[in-house]
Amino acid sequence: MRFSVIIPAHNSEKFISKALDSIKNQSFQNFELIVVCDRCTDNTKAIAESYGAKTIDVDYGRDGLTRNAGLDIAQGEYILFLDHDDNYLHEFVFEEINRKLKQENDPELLCCSFIWKGIAYTRPIAKNGELLPNVWSKAWRRDFINTTRFTDVYSISDHYFCKEMEKKPHRTVIFDFPIVYYNYLRPGSISQQMGRSISGTKQAWRID
Repeated sequence: MRFSVIIPAHNSEKFISKALDSIKNQSFQNFELIVVCDRCTDNTKAIAESYGAKTIDVDYGRDGLTRNAGLDIAQGEYILFLDHDDNYLHEFVFEEINRKLKQENDPELLCCSFIWKGIAYTRPIAKNGELLPNVWSKAWRRDFINTTRFTDVYSISDHYFCKEMEKKPHRTVIFDFPIVYYNYLRPGSISQQMGRSISGTKQAWRID
Protein backbone atom coordinates (compact mmCIF):
# COMPACT_ATOMS: atom_id res chain seq x y z
CA MET A 1 0.00 0.00 0.00
CA ARG A 2 1.42 3.36 -1.03
CA PHE A 3 -0.27 5.90 1.28
CA SER A 4 -1.95 5.98 4.67
CA VAL A 5 -4.11 9.08 5.08
CA ILE A 6 -4.70 9.91 8.75
CA ILE A 7 -7.48 12.29 9.84
CA PRO A 8 -7.99 13.25 13.50
CA ALA A 9 -11.65 14.12 14.06
CA HIS A 10 -13.86 15.49 16.84
CA ASN A 11 -17.62 15.89 16.28
CA SER A 12 -16.98 16.65 12.63
CA GLU A 13 -20.25 15.52 11.03
CA LYS A 14 -21.04 18.96 9.58
CA PHE A 15 -17.87 19.32 7.52
CA ILE A 16 -15.82 16.11 7.33
CA SER A 17 -17.61 14.94 4.17
CA LYS A 18 -15.77 17.55 2.11
CA ALA A 19 -12.43 16.23 3.35
CA LEU A 20 -13.52 12.66 2.68
CA ASP A 21 -14.85 13.50 -0.79
CA SER A 22 -11.48 15.02 -1.70
CA ILE A 23 -9.88 11.68 -0.78
CA LYS A 24 -12.51 9.39 -2.30
CA ASN A 25 -12.26 11.21 -5.65
CA GLN A 26 -8.50 10.78 -6.02
CA SER A 27 -7.42 9.30 -9.34
CA PHE A 28 -4.69 7.34 -7.50
CA GLN A 29 -6.41 4.79 -5.27
CA ASN A 30 -3.56 2.82 -3.68
CA PHE A 31 -4.15 4.13 -0.17
CA GLU A 32 -5.90 3.45 3.11
CA LEU A 33 -7.96 6.03 4.97
CA ILE A 34 -7.80 6.17 8.77
CA VAL A 35 -10.15 8.44 10.74
CA VAL A 36 -9.41 8.66 14.45
CA CYS A 37 -12.55 9.76 16.32
CA ASP A 38 -11.53 11.65 19.44
CA ARG A 39 -14.42 11.99 21.89
CA CYS A 40 -16.95 11.98 19.05
CA THR A 41 -20.58 12.04 20.17
CA ASP A 42 -22.13 12.73 16.77
CA ASN A 43 -22.23 10.83 13.45
CA THR A 44 -18.58 11.40 12.51
CA LYS A 45 -17.68 7.71 12.79
CA ALA A 46 -20.65 6.52 10.72
CA ILE A 47 -19.91 9.08 8.01
CA ALA A 48 -16.24 8.09 7.88
CA GLU A 49 -17.11 4.40 7.64
CA SER A 50 -19.53 5.12 4.80
CA TYR A 51 -16.46 6.27 2.85
CA GLY A 52 -14.65 3.03 3.61
CA ALA A 53 -12.41 4.50 6.30
CA LYS A 54 -10.88 2.51 9.10
CA THR A 55 -12.02 4.17 12.32
CA ILE A 56 -10.62 4.24 15.84
CA ASP A 57 -12.33 5.62 18.95
CA VAL A 58 -10.05 7.43 21.41
CA ASP A 59 -10.49 9.71 24.40
CA TYR A 60 -7.55 12.11 24.24
CA GLY A 61 -8.68 15.65 23.45
CA ARG A 62 -5.30 16.22 21.80
CA ASP A 63 -4.70 16.21 18.04
CA GLY A 64 -1.14 14.93 18.48
CA LEU A 65 -2.18 11.88 20.46
CA THR A 66 -5.03 11.29 18.04
CA ARG A 67 -2.58 11.26 15.13
CA ASN A 68 -0.40 8.84 17.09
CA ALA A 69 -3.29 6.37 17.23
CA GLY A 70 -3.50 6.51 13.45
CA LEU A 71 0.25 6.06 13.06
CA ASP A 72 0.13 2.96 15.25
CA ILE A 73 -2.05 1.08 12.76
CA ALA A 74 -0.91 2.66 9.47
CA GLN A 75 0.36 0.25 6.79
CA GLY A 76 1.21 2.59 3.91
CA GLU A 77 4.72 3.27 2.65
CA TYR A 78 4.05 6.99 3.13
CA ILE A 79 1.96 8.85 5.68
CA LEU A 80 -0.26 11.81 4.76
CA PHE A 81 -2.01 13.84 7.45
CA LEU A 82 -5.20 15.80 6.76
CA ASP A 83 -7.27 17.79 9.23
CA HIS A 84 -10.97 17.02 9.39
CA ASP A 85 -12.08 20.50 8.30
CA ASP A 86 -9.76 20.80 5.29
CA ASN A 87 -9.50 19.15 1.87
CA TYR A 88 -7.17 18.21 -0.94
CA LEU A 89 -7.21 20.68 -3.80
CA HIS A 90 -8.05 18.32 -6.65
CA GLU A 91 -8.33 14.68 -7.64
CA PHE A 92 -4.75 14.41 -8.93
CA VAL A 93 -2.99 15.21 -5.63
CA PHE A 94 -2.10 11.62 -4.74
CA GLU A 95 -1.14 10.85 -8.34
CA GLU A 96 1.23 13.82 -8.46
CA ILE A 97 2.73 13.05 -5.06
CA ASN A 98 3.34 9.46 -6.11
CA ARG A 99 4.87 10.57 -9.42
CA LYS A 100 7.26 12.95 -7.66
CA LEU A 101 8.23 10.36 -5.05
CA LYS A 102 9.07 7.83 -7.77
CA GLN A 103 10.94 10.45 -9.76
CA GLU A 104 13.06 11.23 -6.70
CA ASN A 105 13.63 7.57 -5.73
CA ASP A 106 11.38 7.61 -2.68
CA PRO A 107 12.93 10.21 -0.36
CA GLU A 108 12.20 10.11 3.35
CA LEU A 109 10.25 13.36 3.14
CA LEU A 110 8.39 15.27 0.43
CA CYS A 111 7.46 18.86 1.30
CA CYS A 112 4.63 20.33 -0.77
CA SER A 113 2.94 23.72 -1.02
CA PHE A 114 -0.48 24.60 0.40
CA ILE A 115 -3.11 27.30 0.09
CA TRP A 116 -4.55 29.26 2.99
CA LYS A 117 -6.98 32.17 2.63
CA GLY A 118 -6.38 32.12 -1.11
CA ILE A 119 -2.61 32.53 -0.73
CA ALA A 120 -0.22 29.85 -1.95
CA TYR A 121 2.56 29.09 0.52
CA THR A 122 5.27 27.77 -1.76
CA ARG A 123 8.27 27.79 0.56
CA PRO A 124 8.07 24.70 2.78
CA ILE A 125 11.64 25.36 3.92
CA ALA A 126 12.40 28.46 5.99
CA LYS A 127 15.32 30.79 5.34
CA ASN A 128 17.37 29.04 8.00
CA GLY A 129 17.00 25.76 6.12
CA GLU A 130 14.67 24.14 8.63
CA LEU A 131 11.32 22.54 7.90
CA LEU A 132 8.21 24.61 8.44
CA PRO A 133 6.49 23.11 11.49
CA ASN A 134 3.39 21.62 9.88
CA VAL A 135 2.66 18.00 9.09
CA TRP A 136 -0.24 18.29 6.66
CA SER A 137 1.61 19.52 3.55
CA LYS A 138 4.13 16.69 3.58
CA ALA A 139 4.45 13.03 2.65
CA TRP A 140 6.40 11.18 5.33
CA ARG A 141 7.95 7.80 4.64
CA ARG A 142 6.64 5.50 7.33
CA ASP A 143 9.97 3.82 8.02
CA PHE A 144 11.45 7.30 8.46
CA ILE A 145 8.88 8.14 11.12
CA ASN A 146 9.42 4.72 12.70
CA THR A 147 8.71 5.12 16.45
CA THR A 148 8.68 8.95 16.55
CA ARG A 149 5.35 10.26 17.81
CA PHE A 150 3.59 13.55 18.56
CA THR A 151 3.77 15.09 22.02
CA ASP A 152 0.62 15.52 24.12
CA VAL A 153 1.36 19.24 24.58
CA TYR A 154 -1.41 20.74 22.45
CA SER A 155 0.17 24.02 21.33
CA ILE A 156 3.49 22.56 20.15
CA SER A 157 2.53 19.12 18.89
CA ASP A 158 3.32 19.67 15.20
CA HIS A 159 6.39 21.77 15.99
CA TYR A 160 7.76 19.06 18.27
CA PHE A 161 7.17 16.31 15.72
CA CYS A 162 8.87 18.23 12.91
CA LYS A 163 11.84 19.09 15.12
CA GLU A 164 12.26 15.47 16.16
CA MET A 165 12.10 14.34 12.54
CA GLU A 166 14.67 16.97 11.55
CA LYS A 167 17.19 15.34 13.87
CA LYS A 168 17.16 12.11 11.87
CA PRO A 169 19.33 11.53 8.80
CA HIS A 170 17.09 12.00 5.80
CA ARG A 171 16.69 13.37 2.32
CA THR A 172 14.06 16.05 1.80
CA VAL A 173 12.61 16.86 -1.62
CA ILE A 174 10.78 20.14 -2.22
CA PHE A 175 7.72 19.91 -4.46
CA ASP A 176 6.26 23.30 -5.38
CA PHE A 177 2.81 21.85 -5.88
CA PRO A 178 -0.12 22.93 -3.65
CA ILE A 179 -1.94 19.92 -2.24
CA VAL A 180 -4.17 21.22 0.59
CA TYR A 181 -6.66 24.07 0.93
CA TYR A 182 -7.70 25.33 4.36
CA ASN A 183 -11.37 26.09 3.89
CA TYR A 184 -13.25 26.06 7.17
CA LEU A 185 -12.39 28.70 9.72
CA ARG A 186 -15.15 27.87 12.17
CA PRO A 187 -14.50 29.00 15.79
CA GLY A 188 -12.08 26.62 17.48
CA SER A 189 -11.45 24.57 14.35
CA ILE A 190 -8.11 23.01 13.59
CA SER A 191 -7.78 25.30 10.58
CA GLN A 192 -8.40 28.38 12.68
CA GLN A 193 -5.73 27.25 15.09
CA MET A 194 -3.42 26.54 12.17
CA GLY A 195 -4.14 30.01 10.86
CA ARG A 196 -2.75 31.46 14.04
CA SER A 197 0.10 28.98 13.81
CA ILE A 198 0.91 29.96 10.23
CA SER A 199 0.92 33.64 11.16
CA GLY A 200 3.21 32.94 14.08
CA THR A 201 5.37 30.70 11.96
CA LYS A 202 6.02 33.51 9.49
CA GLN A 203 7.66 35.42 12.32
CA ALA A 204 9.27 32.61 14.28
CA TRP A 205 10.75 30.95 11.21
CA ARG A 206 11.68 34.20 9.41
CA ILE A 207 9.51 33.87 6.33
CA ASP A 208 8.74 36.95 4.24
